Amino acid sequence: MFHNYLLIALRIIRLNKVSTLINVMGLAVGLATYTLIMLWVQDELSYDRFNTNYDNLYRVVENQYYAGGDVFPVAVTPSALSGQLKEEYPEVVRSCRLTQMWYTVRQEEKVFSEGFTLVDPGFLSMFSVELIKGDVATALSDPQSIILTEELAARYFGTLDPVGRTLSIDRKAFMVTGIMKKFPVNSHAEIKSLIPFMYLKSTGSNMEDWGNNSYYTYVLLDPKADLSDFNNKIRELIKKHNKGAVTDIYLQPIGQIHLYSSGKFTAEIGAQGDIRYVRALSLVAIFILLIACINFMNLSTAQSTRRAKEVGMRKVTGAQRSKLILQFLGESVILVFIAYLVAMITVELFLPRFSNLTGKPLDLKYFTPRFAGRALIIIFLTGIVAGSYPAFFISSFNPLKVLKGALRVGPGSSVFRRVLVTSQFAISVALIIVTLIITRQLNFIQKQKLGYDRENLVYFYFGDEIKPHLKTFKQELLASPDILSVTTTNQVPTYIGNSSSGWTWEGKSSTEEVLMHMVTVDEDYVKTFKIDMAEGRYYSPEMMHDTAFVVINETAARLISPEGSAIGKFLSVYRYRLNIIGVVRDFHFKSVHKKIEPLVLAFLPNDTYILFARIAASNREHALKHMETVFKKFAGDQFYAYHFLDEDFNNLYKAEKQMNMIFSYFAILAIFISCLGLFGLALFTSEQKTKEIGIRKTMGASLSSLVWMFLREYLRWVAMAVILAAPVAWFAMEKWLGNFAYRISMRPVEFIVAALLAFLIAMLTVSYQAIRSATRNPVISLKYE
Repeated sequence: MFHNYLLIALRIIRLNKVSTLINVMGLAVGLATYTLIMLWVQDELSYDRFNTNYDNLYRVVENQYYAGGDVFPVAVTPSALSGQLKEEYPEVVRSCRLTQMWYTVRQEEKVFSEGFTLVDPGFLSMFSVELIKGDVATALSDPQSIILTEELAARYFGTLDPVGRTLSIDRKAFMVTGIMKKFPVNSHAEIKSLIPFMYLKSTGSNMEDWGNNSYYTYVLLDPKADLSDFNNKIRELIKKHNKGAVTDIYLQPIGQIHLYSSGKFTAEIGAQGDIRYVRALSLVAIFILLIACINFMNLSTAQSTRRAKEVGMRKVTGAQRSKLILQFLGESVILVFIAYLVAMITVELFLPRFSNLTGKPLDLKYFTPRFAGRALIIIFLTGIVAGSYPAFFISSFNPLKVLKGALRVGPGSSVFRRVLVTSQFAISVALIIVTLIITRQLNFIQKQKLGYDRENLVYFYFGDEIKPHLKTFKQELLASPDILSVTTTNQVPTYIGNSSSGWTWEGKSSTEEVLMHMVTVDEDYVKTFKIDMAEGRYYSPEMMHDTAFVVINETAARLISPEGSAIGKFLSVYRYRLNIIGVVRDFHFKSVHKKIEPLVLAFLPNDTYILFARIAASNREHALKHMETVFKKFAGDQFYAYHFLDEDFNNLYKAEKQMNMIFSYFAILAIFISCLGLFGLALFTSEQKTKEIGIRKTMGASLSSLVWMFLREYLRWVAMAVILAAPVAWFAMEKWLGNFAYRISMRPVEFIVAALLAFLIAMLTVSYQAIRSATRNPVISLKYE
């Protein structure tokens, strides 16, 4: 019986080549899109799952509370916290600290600048670190020991066995005590090497400090512990050990760090994903596959009359309705199987481009039981969803009416087709609106006045070799006419994260705590960045040995002096009392997701280690070459690398740009699939109306009236789709724009453009078939049956 059904299915496919081609193309594009998106989604959801302790691993995070602001979530904690948690709470099985530092590495004649991860020894047993060489118990016992990945070991030592050899890191000798396998890419922290956290003690860091939030703290919790109860226990631990602190702590599951931390925590460990984009793209994948299934349903039900006699004959000869349903579902599954093969070829062709777009090395492992199982599930589910309504609809025909030629397909199938087409275009229109609004918001961000000029600014890091000669170093850089201005600071202005509380001024309430960010600067900072003064004056070279003055931004000035000028007032912190001599215009030192916060520009040239140079746009290469020459003259073999500030700025919105591109591509695909279905329906409708068109033409109907007869029905469906899509898209975009402190306002333009595009695309899709039918010879049309 199965063989018989298979032969019938293949015959039907052969006899309906056009509709089969449309169905296969639509399903193939839908399945390929679904597969690509779900590859990305699966990758995002897999972060940190390689850890065997995944279910019981947590990061300790803070909520800080300051006057005049919302809760201030922070990802870093004091260095003393880790040991105290392990000592005081039996629920904590293990704890460890983690931080990342950049050091210069020298290996024979080679000089590198690398990021190193400093951890407590407990890290090795808490996280799934697989040592190829070395002993987990002792590998990090010496403060100047190091564990390298295979990749890094090969880079430093080539084919030599690195264990027992030394590396010059931060001008100190570190012994290689272990080699580990490459840390998985899907980790919230990028780790290439491990150094004992206690090494920081030799650099002067206070390991028992409760007031300095600079380190990440992780705990392995007893599986029997209740997370909510434990969070209540530890909430005020920092306040207990640091009087006057305004900080609560709680545990964040390690599985939430990657997707639930983006834009939330200050001092996040690295670039994060966003669960909102995972959910949005998952919906897009499902919707696009649904559009493809809708096409199949539409064409199958529209062409039902062609198979009416077949159904009638089968029923008369004793075929049960359940058998007919299985047959039609089987045909659907066969079509989906063919479409799936085409989809996999499409995925293979576009996967490299999609990987580049998302910045992830995505791949499909075809020859695995997991892939085979998923493929079968997708094929059967899609086949059943796409073929369900046609199967039940066609198998319901009355055999007597069919064989008498009295079958009249009721209005129900026509209404259902209208609903399906409207749903298709509603999804497509919503995607168009979303894409247009995201594009406008990103353009708004790019053109947003930052308060400084980020163009043609180059920066590099310098070390202790240059600091004693900083004045001469700057003068030699400025000797080139292509270098217009230079300044030194301790932070890149795309993200100034150093902050502290404890600031006081006259009139401030003693119970209020205010958090202010601070950046160290020299006398050329505002000149180089082209920051305007709001009032007062900036630092001058004569102040080199006088740190009793301070410059603040407008937001800080409004806090200190809400009613009038802040110039001449005093700002105190710890034992310092600083006279406010100037107020700079507010400038963005974080992404525009955040509002501008209070900022102090501290005149401490000796505490700077980043040099910014404004270079002439007309001769960049010469300026960059001169900078490198001067750097090497003063720093010798110290590692040198420069960066452009505008690239850093663009990276702040990398995720939004990626999502914009992805939504743009998939909006086009959704429209393409919808148009395939619309074309198929128009083709079928033209065949159904052949005789009607012939009669109308003989009665004198014009070409335009015949074309409009075709178009008006479809345009009504598109109009309904726009009405349905607009409020959904508006709600979704209002939520998304709410993540930006500085955002565009919603306006009708994007909705009108999306509607016009939908109408235009629908008209172009249907018009070809409409004109073709309307221009056919009426004699041939009237003979047509």
